[in-house]
Amino acid sequence: MPGTYDPITGTTTGGTTTDLPTTGLYTKISADYIATHQVQTGDKLAVIDASQEPQMTDKLIDGANVWQVVDIDAINPAGTAIAYFVRIRK
Repeated sequence: MPGTYDPITGTTTGGTTTDLPTTGLYTKISADYIATHQVQTGDKLAVIDASQEPQMTDKLIDGANVWQVVDIDAINPAGTAIAYFVRIRK
């Protein structure tokens, strides 16, 4: 169950935690993406499958690395998401 996300502090309070496996990859952040989003040094862009819809309160865990979700863009060419671009930050 989601908690309350504070975008100013980047923290979430309350809620419960559920680990959900997903398939994805990291990709280079393009100049066009940088021009239209508030990208910070160290941000990464993950492309993940649409097995579950990511939320701003989610964290992406890759081994020992824990990333906070800071932006989500659905890839939905026919109105149904097939994948998501998820910008993440430590």
